[in-house]
Amino acid sequence: MVSEEPFRERRWALLMLALYRSGRQVDALRALQRLRAKLAEVGLQPGPQVLALERQISAHAEATTAQMTHPPSPATPTATMPTLQTVPGNLPLPATSFVGRSVAVKELANRYEHIGC
Repeated sequence: MVSEEPFRERRWALLMLALYRSGRQVDALRALQRLRAKLAEVGLQPGPQVLALERQISAHAEATTAQMTHPPSPATPTATMPTLQTVPGNLPLPATSFVGRSVAVKELANRYEHIGC
């Protein structure tokens, strides 16, 4: 995605976050170097959100959570880039509360089985 549209900082931030989360911190920082080079070609520098993500990756943040929103634009000035947050343990927060609810799923299946669904 970053090669298709190399000036989309949000895509670079997502790439950096994915690399970092998969244990490839150096590759995540190299992605930022590639972004800097692309932006320098047209006289620009990375925005504050990407730089904040770089600082967090450089600081070896222990666990990550992505807060995905739309990229900043004039229509949405408060939108944010993906960030790292410290959470207990080394696993990301579950996507929903339904993960690991096999007992509840079985109960529902039994309930609907009895009424003929």
